[in-house]
Amino acid sequence: MIKIFLLYHRLSYLPGSLRESLFLSRLHSLMMLPG
Repeated sequence: MIKIFLLYHRLSYLPGSLRESLFLSRLHSLMMLPG
């Protein structure tokens, strides 16, 4: 979960909509992985 927070913080300089789409796609890919 720390990695997700750091990723979100790193994307915080992007526009809100772009940041959320990138964050959600990354989060979804992480959830698809085992473990």
